[in-house]
Parts: sequence; structure tokens; C-alpha cells
Amino acid sequence: MSYNDASGGAGITNLDFVLTGLDEEITMGASGELFGVAIPAMDVSATAIFNVKTSSMRDVFQFQTDASDADQIKDSTDTQYYVKMDRWPATGILNPVHAMMDDSNSENPIATGDSNGTYVDNRMLVKHDFVRYLALKLFNTYQGVDLFSNEDAMKEDLAAKGAAAWASISGDLHTANGNNPMTNNDETNNFSRQLLEQIINNDRDRLISDASAGTIDASNVVQAMPLVDGDTISFKITLKAATGQHNLTGVSAIGDRTYKIKLVLGSGTNTTPTDKKDASADSDYLASYYVDNGSSVSKADARPAH
Repeated sequence: MSYNDASGGAGITNLDFVLTGLDEEITMGASGELFGVAIPAMDVSATAIFNVKTSSMRDVFQFQTDASDADQIKDSTDTQYYVKMDRWPATGILNPVHAMMDDSNSENPIATGDSNGTYVDNRMLVKHDFVRYLALKLFNTYQGVDLFSNEDAMKEDLAAKGAAAWASISGDLHTANGNNPMTNNDETNNFSRQLLEQIINNDRDRLISDASAGTIDASNVVQAMPLVDGDTISFKITLKAATGQHNLTGVSAIGDRTYKIKLVLGSGTNTTPTDKKDASADSDYLASYYVDNGSSVSKADARPAH
């Protein structure tokens, strides 16, 4: 059998043929998935508040995705995580015993006032709350704090212990900074991964890249975690009475009091402690976190339209 030359002659135009009888449909059996985790429940006695600037938290907690292949986020190195402590504000010293117990987001203070009226804000910090808790357990009334002959020393001891707790927390954050970038192979101090996994599980709209703030960028460069005003980041501290404290009045052993220290992202302000008695304890009293209004990311601006 012989064929004529297949080249088109003069005046012949190429055609794009369609054979509908060969059409096929392919439906994937494997759906795209995201690996997320639920926000852990926290069993605490009370909740205390610090206000922090949203832009600062976005500067510190960052991540980067690999756009060079089609691997999933849980692959070991496709997503890299950063904790950039060189961007942590110098005034961001968060002594947990100086967190606020009278903020609108605070929960379950021992007391907010007495017969003389509402306590002033600089007497409504965690350290004051815990001293009232001890009085309640020892004297069956929180107003028994005035019976302590060393109330000031108790508060300063709490301030010093709180400063040590912040040094430990800050140390963990700086350790994470020293391990930049971390991947899904890294379990310890991988704080940005924890944030991203909780976003994936609880608010996936933030993973839809668009022009608004608070969603991810359509790039493979290092970028801010999509945090917005009104988000909170929490950790727990446990305060314990001094050994043998219950023997003062012969009551049963005094249980621990646990506090959720909740960092509220936005443009709020914090209470500055003013009851320092020991001039050598200045570093223990650096509790305020300066918040610059106008540098926030609003939740309304952070959502794509639906």
C-alpha cells in the first residue's frame, strides 16, 4: 500500500480535529489534604491578659513553603518555619505575674474589689491575685491579705520568680531562633509550625491567597504567619504556695493555682506595675509591652470575600 505525501498543498489549512467518542473523565480517588491540629484545651484556674501588637507577632512567627514541586505540607522539608527573635520588641518583656486580671478578656479573678470600691488596675495583676488566693485559703477571706506582715516581700518574690519564668520562655524562643529554619522533622520548640497547624485546622480561609492582609502570600519567600487582630496566643503558668505555707493557720495543704497567660493581638495597652519596694528588682518589673496604634491587621480586612 502506498500513501501520498502528507504535506499540505497550496491552499490547505491545518485543522484541529475533535473526536468526541474518545472523551474520558478521570475522577481522583485521593483528595488533597491539609495536616492540622485542634487548638489544645487548657485546664486553668484563671485567665490573665497581655496585649501585644499584631505586626510584632507576624514579624516573629514566619514560614516558607516550597513551590518547586507538588509535595504536601507534611513532607519533611517542603515547609520551613522561623522564629525571628531579632524582631521581638525590646519592650516586650512579659513577666507572667504582671499579666492583667481586670481586662475584659480576663477570667475568674479571686476578687475585683472590696467595700471600698473596685481595685485600681495596678493592684489587679496575677501576683496580687495569687496573694489574695493564699489569704482566701489561709483565712477563709481574700481580704486577709493585710494580715500578712510581709505582703510586699511576697509580691516581690512573685515578681522575681515571674522574671525567671519569662527568661525561660524567652530562652525557648531564642533556641527556636537559633534553629532557623526548622522543618516538619523538628518537634521541639517548633512554635511557628504549631501556629500554622492550628490555622489549618481552625481557619483555612487564611490559606487562600488574595490581596487582603491576614492571608498567605502567593510566593515561596519567607512570609508572616497569617495572624490578625483579635487572635490570641496562650501559655500556662502554675503558681505554688511556699513549702509549708498551710501550717501558718493549720489548714489543709494549699493547691496550685494555674493561669492561662493570654496574649491578645491588636492595639491594646497594658498595666504597668507600680508597687515595687526593692530598687534592685527593677528588671523584675519590666512588664509593660508598648503597643503602637496603627500598626495592626484587622480581622475584617483579613478575609477574602465569600
